[in-house]
Amino acid sequence: MALFRNTTIMTLGAWLLAFSQVFWVVGCRQTTGGGSSYGTTAPGATAGLNIGELVYQILHHGYESKGEQAKADTLELNHVEFVGAINQILPSSVGQNLFPTLLDLLPLVDDGTVEGAIADVEAIVTDLVNDPATLDAIAELMGSSSGATPTSFADQRDTFVLLNRLLAYPEMDRLSSALFQLLDQHDGVDANGNPNGERNLFAELQGVLSRTLKNAKVAQGSSAQVSQGLGDLADALLEEKPMKGFGDLGTPAWSVRLDLHNNPAVVADPASGLLPVPFVDGDGDGAADVNANGQPVDGSGAVIEIAAFGNDGTRDSYGRAIAPGGALYYDYFDAKHTLLSELLLVVGELLKKDIGADSVAILDALADRVPNDNGTPGDPSDDYETLSPDSPILDLTYAQFELVKHTPLADLLKGIAQVVKNDPDKFGEIIDTLIVALKQAGNAAAPTLPTTSTSTGKQLLDDLLPLLQDTLRPNGQSTSTMRELLSAFNSQQAQLQTLPPSFARMMKYHDYKNRVLADATHKSVMQRLLEMMERANLCNAPFAGNMADFYLRAMAGDQRLLGITISINTIERLLSVGVLRRLLCAGIRDDDVLALKDFNQSGALDAMKPIAKVFSDRNSIPLLKNIMLGLGKHYEGVMRPTEPTAVALLESGAVEKLFDVINDMTTVQVPGRNDVVADVLADVLSEIMVTSTPVFDRRGVQKPTLMHLLMEPFDALNQRAQAKGATALMDRVFSGLGDVLFATYMDDMGTPADTSDDVERWRYDCLKAQIGAGLTYLADTLPNTPADRARWAAETQNEIEHLLSGREVVLVIDTLKAISASPEKQVIHAALANLFTPNPNASEDVFGAICVLAAGLINHKKQAAPSSPVSDQALQQVLHFVGVQLDPALNRVSGIGRLTLKLIGADNGLLLLKIVRNAIDMGPNGTDEPPVAVLQRILGEVGDAGGGGPTTGESLQTQLQGMLDFMQDSVEGLPAFIQRIKNRTVTPQPV
Repeated sequence: MALFRNTTIMTLGAWLLAFSQVFWVVGCRQTTGGGSSYGTTAPGATAGLNIGELVYQILHHGYESKGEQAKADTLELNHVEFVGAINQILPSSVGQNLFPTLLDLLPLVDDGTVEGAIADVEAIVTDLVNDPATLDAIAELMGSSSGATPTSFADQRDTFVLLNRLLAYPEMDRLSSALFQLLDQHDGVDANGNPNGERNLFAELQGVLSRTLKNAKVAQGSSAQVSQGLGDLADALLEEKPMKGFGDLGTPAWSVRLDLHNNPAVVADPASGLLPVPFVDGDGDGAADVNANGQPVDGSGAVIEIAAFGNDGTRDSYGRAIAPGGALYYDYFDAKHTLLSELLLVVGELLKKDIGADSVAILDALADRVPNDNGTPGDPSDDYETLSPDSPILDLTYAQFELVKHTPLADLLKGIAQVVKNDPDKFGEIIDTLIVALKQAGNAAAPTLPTTSTSTGKQLLDDLLPLLQDTLRPNGQSTSTMRELLSAFNSQQAQLQTLPPSFARMMKYHDYKNRVLADATHKSVMQRLLEMMERANLCNAPFAGNMADFYLRAMAGDQRLLGITISINTIERLLSVGVLRRLLCAGIRDDDVLALKDFNQSGALDAMKPIAKVFSDRNSIPLLKNIMLGLGKHYEGVMRPTEPTAVALLESGAVEKLFDVINDMTTVQVPGRNDVVADVLADVLSEIMVTSTPVFDRRGVQKPTLMHLLMEPFDALNQRAQAKGATALMDRVFSGLGDVLFATYMDDMGTPADTSDDVERWRYDCLKAQIGAGLTYLADTLPNTPADRARWAAETQNEIEHLLSGREVVLVIDTLKAISASPEKQVIHAALANLFTPNPNASEDVFGAICVLAAGLINHKKQAAPSSPVSDQALQQVLHFVGVQLDPALNRVSGIGRLTLKLIGADNGLLLLKIVRNAIDMGPNGTDEPPVAVLQRILGEVGDAGGGGPTTGESLQTQLQGMLDFMQDSVEGLPAFIQRIKNRTVTPQPV
């Protein structure tokens, strides 16, 4: 029953309890000859029981009997609207089925279920009444969040829209039923509430929530920090884009941007620059002027009440406010066409592919567990499991933060972000080309070729790592080889641009001259050339020395023999003569000479010359040779199987565009530093592979480099996956992720009838456009100085390790496994996936409502005024109180949960769901004020009419004590009503 032990569901249960009591009282009055006026029909209601009038009379009489005439008068002023709202919630069509349904629910009174829920509520209220600190905190939060006036419907519109569409969601009935079936299967008790030996997963989740709330620490000034932190990221999330890749997203999900006063942003006339009447901008700050309470005012200071959405005044079909002249008053945007929407759509796509269930299974397979007796070795009932402290998952997370600690990663992110911002269109084209290339490369993988083994790949890395480290060391010079290579992308850009297509030709063909393709029985020119280098390395010719070195120096244009500069063409001609070839290097074969010629004719030779020149100028030709020999050594096992993929990528044009980015990195300076981005990239790579300071793992064991620290957990996880048989699952997850994340579409470039100019693009236009902002945001989250960065990394490491090694992670895994194994899985899975899929029927478009609500929250947080922050201490106090009440040891909410389950189970006709749907109905256009909001507004006005002043801890205590007295009064209170129902006379039904 843990699902019902969070505050939202507990509140729902309490409302259901209260509704049921009111309905039963109404039923008793009706059957015992209550006032006939309750049977009359209010305006707008249909014939039958007038429940609205009944509730009105009860409240009105109650205020008068207590001497609260001001409240009674205020209620009377809203008589028609109040009764109409009640009757809209409970119309005659519902009323006809109300009492038969309530009769079906009466056994819940007889068997003590209702009294059990009442006991829970009574215990919670009693604790609250006796907790002045929490009462004061609640009063402070109420005052700081709403001030002297109750929250308006306009403030809650987005929430009501979401609830309205959720309840209209066609699959809601089945989803609700499936969730409650799942709950019933894992609540640890039978139908009568007795333990049945099942694991109570939901009670354990309740314990997690309880502990989290009890230990919650709200950082001082958190509201201001959140507001500042969202900044540019909020703008990025809500920037409107066409999103052509997703086709028709249905009815727009209109939201409104907020100004600096947290009011809907008024759009100025583009011609005059003035705000539309009656708004004014007297102070010239670009926002409509406001009064001391932050409300928009006109030139005379009168409050302007033009809601962003509604049905009053001049509106369009979406309820948006239209100004004189026909323009919209406010800055509206379609939340469905934003980065926020794209991210939600990705969630829906991933749910449709069931990637979550497979990921849980993989995580369960990779995570070793250890038992914990919770400090009570003699009591197994409270035992739990955690991830093993030796888990590679913990090692991997630790290594990521060591990367942050030891490298200038933040500066690199800022630098790349600057490159993106300098030419976003160019970067967008690069992303499109690269994604399309990766997609094509994945499709080009040859299934007939052997796959790469993990051990072979590790051997390649082990062999090449020392060589790569040498490229990152200055080795007695002013700069490293890597920096010089990156600089060459600027100075030798034209030649290097030919490298990708020429390398593609070398890997694609076995014989380039005759265009014979490489295949399983014919090695590529690339492999043949590397094998030739291996044989040349075994030869030392007179005057030439090592033939592999000789060839590479000739490639760089620096090889001289007897005062003559030797070119590659000269070497080819010499090696073509058998006698000379045997004299220079007996190991060189005829086929090797052909490979050399193909290397030249493919264009790869010219492309490689700038690279060879960098190594030659640094006297590092042996280093270049050893890198090539290392590649050749492992080419058959590691690189040959991936040749078709590499060819597709190299032929796509994406690599050349990446070279353009690297070229930009050699000229763009990192903000706040004197270094260009390419130099910082070299510094990051140097620290990863060389590591200037000692690096230790979580156990204090020193590792040679950051690279070793990063790779070892991956190796361990891969070995574990193979041992647990999870590799197929991992392949399926990565394949599904690839299908979603690498999805593309054909952009018709505005000419749908002409396909000749169509361009294939990445599907996620918004994400592509905001990469720069995202990188900047990530960089800004990292402290600037190395000392602060190290401190932040260490603190975050500890927090994450504490989280991952706690009982909560294993519990979440087990809960998700239970859902995956449940017979209700498909219903739950399909319903949740469809929540994140646009629905063409506007009244059922939950996705659009989620977009609107999320956009509103982001907008509000971004503009939140730091001058009136919610008290952190008060919030912490309230969270602690809720956490205590949710503690499973107190057993405070099990009765409420049991009642809710039985109510839903007994309500086969889903009458209660119909009532809730009626309560938040917003009309056919979704612009009407829902009945529950009408009642909230009226009762707020009635409460204000009492003249009681602002809410305080003492006033809350008085109200709660009155509620408690009613719940404990066995003569006139709730127990008396319960007893009357139990003592009712049941009339036998005629046979």
